[in-house]
Amino acid sequence: MDVVAELRGCLARALSGMAARGLLERGPELSRLAVEPSRDAARADLVTNAALAFGPAWTGPGAGQGTRRLAEALAGEIAREPGVADVAVAGAGFLNVTLATRRLAEAAAGVLAGDPVPTLARPGAVVDVTVAAPGPGPRGPANLDHLRAVVVGDALGRLLAGTGHGVAVRCAGDRPWDRHGLPWLGVALPWASVAAHQPAGEAAAARIEVRPGYAGRVSEAAGTIVVPVARCRLAANTGVPASADGFDADAVDALRFALLCRERSSGLDFDPAAARDRSHAGPLFDVGYAHARAVRTLRGVAGPEADRPSWRDALSRPGLVGDRDRDLLRPVALFPHAVGRAVAEHEPQRLAGLLRDLAAAVHRQWNRSKDQPQLRFVNEEQRDLTKARQGLMMASAIVLKSGLRLFGIAAPDEMR
Repeated sequence: MDVVAELRGCLARALSGMAARGLLERGPELSRLAVEPSRDAARADLVTNAALAFGPAWTGPGAGQGTRRLAEALAGEIAREPGVADVAVAGAGFLNVTLATRRLAEAAAGVLAGDPVPTLARPGAVVDVTVAAPGPGPRGPANLDHLRAVVVGDALGRLLAGTGHGVAVRCAGDRPWDRHGLPWLGVALPWASVAAHQPAGEAAAARIEVRPGYAGRVSEAAGTIVVPVARCRLAANTGVPASADGFDADAVDALRFALLCRERSSGLDFDPAAARDRSHAGPLFDVGYAHARAVRTLRGVAGPEADRPSWRDALSRPGLVGDRDRDLLRPVALFPHAVGRAVAEHEPQRLAGLLRDLAAAVHRQWNRSKDQPQLRFVNEEQRDLTKARQGLMMASAIVLKSGLRLFGIAAPDEMR
């Protein structure tokens, strides 16, 4: 289960119980309740605004300090949940929640049970995604606004299709690589494979328009969700290749992924050469290399698919994985939430960011294991620990592969 949704459910029950006991003057409007991954993993796993949102309705002791009192009361209730290790009140009333390592390990074990990508669509839901033609402004190879919007629109379409929606993705006007003199982008037509996901004869139940060259929040106008994508320009001392020579599908994937790593509402100085860098500095290379490393740890295993049940059991067993493994456990456990928020908020970079965080954790674990024998993936003297570590790396590989697949990118099993 999504560990973020699980905590949100615990908070909702606690707030409803307080309202029933007369500690809140009215029942909580749960649409205002937010739970998000913490930006500082060393401080907490999750952060919630529950006390800030409902503190003014507090009628219990110390009503003049409702937000703080509610935060303390919620902290006491949530701390008793079996999957919670610690709850701390921070600032004006935020709650920093640290999940138990055992709960993170159970979530990682769940990844081994099947496809970790959640199904988010209602039956028959069809979404029409259109990338609008660029607005007034300079044209030519230096203007990448439309290109960035095409990549974001393509990613949104793929995310919707991958989570169970019927999708049609199209681009207004002529092909952007012809318009802007970027023939190399035509090597991989971004939305061709996505359009096939629309069920024949079904009308769209929702419409999304991706609008290039604008900063701002998602809005709705005349039944259409407008998703603005901020401007994109070339970084200093860089240039855009004028031909498709040397560009294959892998190079285009690297460019697409790099464009998705920045918040779409923030301007972007884009360096095509850095995006295609075949080192850890290249975003897609780094993620692909992490997948290849995770797969490499499983070489020699007789049958990875047959071993999944024993890996799940080992991961779920208390004490085999510990705090030293949280670096890997946390992004694996947060994967379903990242996918859900990327779809709901029209923010593909949420998923791209999680994949990069997980890749960095795989590399750190790999490097630490070379110097610290207790962290190695194979321990001949502790077979159960070996199974747990192999299961964790398998779960990491599954998440990396599934996340890249949602963007239409294949994860390499080895680097060449």
